[in-house]
Amino acid sequence: MKLPLADLDTELARRIVENPRASRIALSDPPPRGGKAGGVTTSAKPRVTPGRVALGVLLVPLLWLLSVAVGAAALGVTGSDDVGAVVMLLLGGASPLIALNWVVNGWRLPPPLGNKTPASAEARAAKRAEAAVREPLSRRILESTFDAVVPVGPQKIYARSVLSLMDLAEKGRMTEAQARDVLTQLNALMEADRELIAQASGVEAAADSGEDRRLRREREEIEGRLAAARDSVARQALEHSRALLETRLANHDSLALIHERILAQREAIEQTLGSLESALTRLKLVGDGSAAGDALSLARLQETVAAFNRESRAVEQAVQEVAGL
Repeated sequence: MKLPLADLDTELARRIVENPRASRIALSDPPPRGGKAGGVTTSAKPRVTPGRVALGVLLVPLLWLLSVAVGAAALGVTGSDDVGAVVMLLLGGASPLIALNWVVNGWRLPPPLGNKTPASAEARAAKRAEAAVREPLSRRILESTFDAVVPVGPQKIYARSVLSLMDLAEKGRMTEAQARDVLTQLNALMEADRELIAQASGVEAAADSGEDRRLRREREEIEGRLAAARDSVARQALEHSRALLETRLANHDSLALIHERILAQREAIEQTLGSLESALTRLKLVGDGSAAGDALSLARLQETVAAFNRESRAVEQAVQEVAGL
């Protein structure tokens, strides 16, 4: 079983592509002749050397003599002095330019005719990189890539689980389709963890203690104005404002609980990944002794991960609903 980087967790794949050592392993592509390492085609620019300058200087009179010969030939063919003179002038005038191009570019055409533009080179490099990310990689290459990028936290457990899935598929303990189904569930767990991290940051910002103090100070001011108000309409408007402030304070107080729930859910995700890794390792090393037993263990594994993904989505939705109040 082989897996491309495009099938892995997006954040881990991004870290691999951006890590020079890991990308050299996972995106290895021998450069074409005259290119640079990394698979981006470039043309080696000739160096201007004293020898090349000397040859360029000698090339000018040689080209002049050639223009005279060609002009004389044109005169003999056409019988017209004007045609011969024009040919001699054109070739003679171009001689210094030809010699200069030889000194700088060799026998290649000068830019932009002879070289690719930087934009086209970048576009080709992007296409090559995209194709490389979709190139299936063996277990050995993926393991070396993971070691190079040094996954941490849930990513470390995820990487080990991916390698176990590949082992199980190669040993025939599960089909490739089953392994990819579990991988999809693993990717969903990692995505849920990232969503919770983003929500935790938002909740932390919203639960700023300064905001809590400001809301309580506004409530005190409204209560003071309410106590001094004598007009019934004004009192009604102030009471409505106080009720809205009470709602905002209650929502603000609930943010601490939401943040606590997010942290607990992230911890549960990591523990679920750990349990899944242990189950995969057990299935790889021990199994249940029969194909039916292995299939039952795999089904339980898939259902456990799917159920936890549903729970994670429910937590995310609850956080979003509270944040929208």
